[in-house]
Amino acid sequence: MATPNMNLTLPVVSQTPGPTWASEINAALTTVDSHDHTSGKGELVPVAGLNIDSDLSLATHALTNVAKVALLDQASVASLRSIYAKSGDLYWRSGGGSEVRLTVGGAIDVSSVGGITGMIPSCSVVYDPSANTYTFRDDSANFATLVSAAIKFGSVGSTLLGGGNFATQFPSALPVAASSPITFGSFVVGTLSSGSSALSYVNAAGGITRPMQAAVGEQIQVGSTSYTAPNTGALTNLSDQISITTTGRPVFLGIRATGTGACLKLTAAGNGPCGAEMYFNITGTSSATIGWSTFDVRGHAGENFCIPVSSVSYFWTPAAGTYTIQLKGQVLTGGSYVSTTFTAEKIQIYAYEL
Repeated sequence: MATPNMNLTLPVVSQTPGPTWASEINAALTTVDSHDHTSGKGELVPVAGLNIDSDLSLATHALTNVAKVALLDQASVASLRSIYAKSGDLYWRSGGGSEVRLTVGGAIDVSSVGGITGMIPSCSVVYDPSANTYTFRDDSANFATLVSAAIKFGSVGSTLLGGGNFATQFPSALPVAASSPITFGSFVVGTLSSGSSALSYVNAAGGITRPMQAAVGEQIQVGSTSYTAPNTGALTNLSDQISITTTGRPVFLGIRATGTGACLKLTAAGNGPCGAEMYFNITGTSSATIGWSTFDVRGHAGENFCIPVSSVSYFWTPAAGTYTIQLKGQVLTGGSYVSTTFTAEKIQIYAYEL
């Protein structure tokens, strides 16, 4: 008769004659002596039959076909090159003995490598090495919104804006429901018209205001002046000087009143024509006389002819540089011109870079 697990041949009681039954018993016991519970050498030992009471070595062999590894929290693990759990998170003890935290609060711990924190399922940041691009997606797998301060575009290389160009690429047409693909804060910076590749800038309400733009040069004469040009025809200063440094943008020059009675006044000493001329005298990076104005009237002795100061201005397009500006004038003499005085009363000159 054969046994079910090790196929041992055993004698049948009261039937197997001797010495056959003794030989069968000897053969069976020899097989039992060498059994190791592998297939055909004894029944496999179930987990319930194991009592592992110390560390289990696999003798340098791999642990394969493992469905999962369930770890118990450990206060600390001294063994090098070990993976373990502590306070619900995963750790690695390096070959040098350093404790490396791999997770925190159920997410990958990137604090030590300066990674992106707060990632939740479906969020992703993917780098494409073939295009040298990063793609950011939100938890709905849609393109994510980036919030930042200044964005700097640099040329290829290690130096930011190191002499290279920078480019921003926009779609050839706007999405149907979109009115502005580029916004910063609460105001519009640019829109792209459908079917067009030209970017147009928009100053939305409360958006790009003058204080947010680059400062411009603005100079106004300190105090006011009242200068008089004599009847000699000689050039005379009609204002104090102002100085302005420009970036090469256009500059608006003008005169403004500083009080009651401000005017440009001709006073005739006799009956007949009287006149005067004035201009802005420029010195500095370059020199010029610009904005010439001539006043010519027929008057009577003792009469005044007044011209509003706001009627004199000039649109100047200088090269970048620093300039000194002063108003100069003279009385017209000779021919039939009668003796006249020319006065600039209670005025200030100004220069404003547009």
